[in-house]
Amino acid sequence: APTENPEIHFMPPLEFFKKSPGILGENMTLDCLFFTHHQVQRITWSRKNVPLANDTTGRVVVTGDGRQLHIFNLTRTDRGTYRCIVSVRRSRPLTYKVKLSVQERPILLVRPVAVKTL
Repeated sequence: APTENPEIHFMPPLEFFKKSPGILGENMTLDCLFFTHHQVQRITWSRKNVPLANDTTGRVVVTGDGRQLHIFNLTRTDRGTYRCIVSVRRSRPLTYKVKLSVQERPILLVRPVAVKTL
């Protein structure tokens, strides 16, 4: 019988998950946090199964050999789950998920102070 490598046969990727809140209109950096003893071949980001890379508007920028995804001027449509997929030699891909929520900027309400007249 042939020898089989159990790391290669149809196993689900190793997945890690983090929640990250952002503020509407501000900038956000998502970090791909992983640890492996194997050589990293490639790091890619995706959202809704669509690969992300530097876009033409400069609003989404990937830096640090793929380890960071910067989103500038957050909008409500930026909400969702982002995946960082780390392809490594001799191992299954590592998937790091970041669930980004975009919240409204806090508003401070100040109660008017009564002015005394003399």
